[in-house]
Amino acid sequence: MVSFDDVKIIGLTTTLIDYKLAFAINEKLGIRLVRYKDILSYDEDPYPFFHYDCGENDNAYNLISINENGKNWIKFPIQTDFLFVIRNFITEDALNEKIAAIRSIPYISYAYEIDLNSNNDIGEVLECIELHEMNIFSGND
Repeated sequence: MVSFDDVKIIGLTTTLIDYKLAFAINEKLGIRLVRYKDILSYDEDPYPFFHYDCGENDNAYNLISINENGKNWIKFPIQTDFLFVIRNFITEDALNEKIAAIRSIPYISYAYEIDLNSNNDIGEVLECIELHEMNIFSGND
């Protein structure tokens, strides 16, 4: 099981398609999310996957669609279309600034911090992300 230490997830509700959302987040946060091969759920369903790593001892980011072609990878009480994952330590103030910046993107209906302990399936998603990144960056994928 992937540890939740130093992981924050922002749930996003939007009508934007994946690459337009990634572009808007890149502009607002000054990062460079890049699209990689789709991530596969344990059911083998493909979902768009973006990644950016700020370097050693800094944050790494993922943007993952969790609602593709009418199929939801994971369900939340609130309609959630994408997960924006922030790994490595981030202060609450910095996290809140990122959420506010994302909320200012046109066509973002809702952006909220996901309580990692409130959904039993979030661990599966985090495990898939870790495995997917290992495959991508080791050259196995």
